Amino acid sequence: MKKLMLILGGIILAGGLLYSQPPENPGPKKFGPKAKIREVVEIRKQMRRIEFETIQNNEELKKIADQIKTLREELREKLEEALADNVEYQELKEKLKRIKEEWRKKRHKREGKEEECKPAI
Repeated sequence: MKKLMLILGGIILAGGLLYSQPPENPGPKKFGPKAKIREVVEIRKQMRRIEFETIQNNEELKKIADQIKTLREELREKLEEALADNVEYQELKEKLKRIKEEWRKKRHKREGKEEECKPAI
């Protein structure tokens, strides 16, 4: 009787270990917040592509887009002038530049292009 109980216990234990193993290649998750974020990002990319094509094919929209681009550049220049003396802003800007440079180096290193890595502008 003891041997039978030990054998059954061993079989149950082995079965539990066997079936509790994660699958070899689970693949990408098709649910959860990360999947939803990926889906939203992909949808936005497709929408931007369609918007861009529409703007390129419509002269009126193209003129408006050019005006917006010019105004954004002008705003950026004036903001840079106005914030040139703001120490906190300049420190944050420099910190952001260093982080971007680190990311760029990591990406190039991962891709095997470390010697081609150019500094961030």
